[in-house]
Amino acid sequence: MTLTPATTTARAQMIRSSVYSKKLTFTMNNVPNGDYEVYAYLWEDNRAETVSLSLNGQSVLSNYNTGSAGTWKKVGPYAVTVTNGTISLNGSGGDLNLSGVEVWSKKSGTAFQLNPFRPTTAALAATLAPATSPLTTALRPARSAALVAPDRQRVTERQL
Repeated sequence: MTLTPATTTARAQMIRSSVYSKKLTFTMNNVPNGDYEVYAYLWEDNRAETVSLSLNGQSVLSNYNTGSAGTWKKVGPYAVTVTNGTISLNGSGGDLNLSGVEVWSKKSGTAFQLNPFRPTTAALAATLAPATSPLTTALRPARSAALVAPDRQRVTERQL
């Protein structure tokens, strides 16, 4: 499926490496307290859905239409102040396909970029926990897999 808008090969791989749920929770722990800007990469792999996002309990995106199959978007930035070492991004509404999360420190301009399947910084452990269905994430050196409903299983090869 062709992604819209067109993007680089690396970003296309990240976008297609998504998790989905009607009630998706993405949590980053051990985040230093401070002010951050958060972006989320969303995409649609089949039919348009209407979804909403909240960040640390505050609504940041309401009734967003994901568009037709292949449509992706980097949404944000959404400002958040971390006081407990945690950033929690929650999705609701239709099936939300979350491909990645980008977090920028307002103080230093440093970015933390995490793909839900492959956290890149041990100090920022990312945990995905959909509330409506079990999800197990298995990480291997060259492959990542998410076990979800059989009709939505995905396995994506990774280049290291």
